[in-house]
Formats: sequence, structure tokens, C-alpha cells
Amino acid sequence: MVAKARSWTSWELGLETNGRHNKADVLGSCLEPIRKKIAQLGPREIAVITGFIGRSIDGEITTLGRGGSDFSAAVFGAAIRAEEIQIWTDVPGFLRADPRVVDDPELVPRMGFAEAAELAYFGAKVLHPRTLEPARKRNIPVRVLGTFDVKPEELALGAELGTLISAQECDERLRALAIREEVDTLHVHSLRMLEAPGFLGKIFSVFAELHISVDVVATSEVSVSMTFDRCEKSLLDTAIAEISEFAKVEFHPHRSILCLVGSALGSDASLTSRIFSLMAKHEIPLHVISQGASRINLTFVTEPPFGRKAMQLLHQEFFCEAPR
Repeated sequence: MVAKARSWTSWELGLETNGRHNKADVLGSCLEPIRKKIAQLGPREIAVITGFIGRSIDGEITTLGRGGSDFSAAVFGAAIRAEEIQIWTDVPGFLRADPRVVDDPELVPRMGFAEAAELAYFGAKVLHPRTLEPARKRNIPVRVLGTFDVKPEELALGAELGTLISAQECDERLRALAIREEVDTLHVHSLRMLEAPGFLGKIFSVFAELHISVDVVATSEVSVSMTFDRCEKSLLDTAIAEISEFAKVEFHPHRSILCLVGSALGSDASLTSRIFSLMAKHEIPLHVISQGASRINLTFVTEPPFGRKAMQLLHQEFFCEAPR
């Protein structure tokens, strides 16, 4: 069957964004207009649509930021309720560990939306976490495929290729590892935190006003530790100065976040015991330990050389030996 391809800009088919340049977000209200416009295409007409760019409701051209092309594909796929959204990229899919740190890590064939989002956020540069949100909301599987690893005609054979991300959670105890390097940490300590409503809000309002995004947070009754990406020194100095007015602040630059993702991390004591025993045996210093509300991730903050060593040790322990 011969099909005719026709090119469109994203906004010609209904995509609208807010007015935030360089990191615009797509408006949810545009999904139905997109569906209606694509439905008007002929049965043998293929729409080739620009990714990464959009147009605001004020008519200004905007860009969607990092991962914007993949995000565009997910938005259009969600709008037409596609059977599957495919992201073709320069890697074969999600891997068990970072190939820059571990030699020849295995491909992960399947994972859930939450697992993929955690790995993407904490360093797996396969796709941007927000790419998954439109697909998750409409329960559309996302398949990540390597442009140099898979021939399109192979997909017609029904083979399990790349990594399939869906709402169907798998029962693998530990799925994969990710590492995020060159982050900074801040430790805030004050006895006034004890039973003081609004104290944490006071801290995080400082970061909000300066548009500094916090990644990992661990709290106790009198202290809070957090990580964030490297930012302008002037912004950081301002944040530290403002928080220092009501608490003691310790700043530590050049840290790494190691993220472990798996369904058993929130329930299997033997698994977490093996992980911490391995870290202790090899004297890996852990400055911050945090577990997300999803209960499928465990994150450690340490120095970059120890972060890489920890990933290598965990990969060897859990993915290179026969299951125990």
C-alpha cells in the first residue's frame, strides 16, 4: 500500500502550550482538537509533524525543552489514543545500569510507567520523565527502540523489541540502576524545626522564589537534607544566605545520586539488607538515603567516584550472578 506523507507544524494540528519559553508545557485542552484534526486526514495520508516546538495561546512560538520531541510524540499519540507510542532513539532501550559506568549492561525488556519515570529522572537519559505522562493518563504503552539496533520491518513480526513501558507492573525485585552526577547538597539543621508547623515550607519557599528545583529530600525532627542540580552561584548564595537567617546550613557540592528501582524495595527486607551490607563491606559513604512515596525506588547520595563504584558493585551483585 502506497501512503502519502504530508508535513505539518504541531500547532497546525492543534498543539497549544503555555507561554513559558524554553520549557513550555502542553495544554491538556488541546488533545481533543488534535484528535479531530488528525481524524480529518485521508486513510492513506501520513502526518509528519514537527516536534519540540509549539505555539502558545497568545500566538508565540515556544520550545518544549529537553526531551521535547519525545514529549510531542507522546502528546499526539495520547490525543489519537494510539495502540502504542514508539520512541526511536540512539540507545536500544532502558538498560540495567549506565553503560558509561558498567560494561555491556543488559536491556530491560519491560517495566512500569512509575519505574521508567524514576529511572529517567535520576539519570537514565533514554527519555524525559514527562514524556510518559500523556501515555500513562490514557494507558497507552510506550516502546523505546534503538534506531541503529532495530529494523522497522522487524516490528511486524511481533518480536519483543526494545523496552516496553506500560501500566502492567512486572514482579522483578530489582529492575535497574541509574546515576545522576554533578548535583549539590544542602543540609539544614535547627532545633526550631521541632514541632514547628510551617518550618519546612519556609525552607522550600526560598527555593521556589529562586526557581531552584529540589530532587531528593530526607528529613528528621531537627534537620533536612536535599539535593538539586548545579545552578548559578548567585542564586545558590542567595538561598544559603536567606536560610542561614533561621537555621544552620551546610553546603556540599559535587555529589552523585545513585537510584535503585524495583518492586521489592519497599517490602523485601532481605533485598535492602543485601544492598546496605554491600555498601558497608566496600566502605561506600552514604550521605543521604531516601525512599520515594512510590516505594519502588531507593536513592543514595555520595561522592562521584563512590557513586560509580556502588553502581558497579550492585550491578555485579544483582544482574551478573544467578538469582539467590
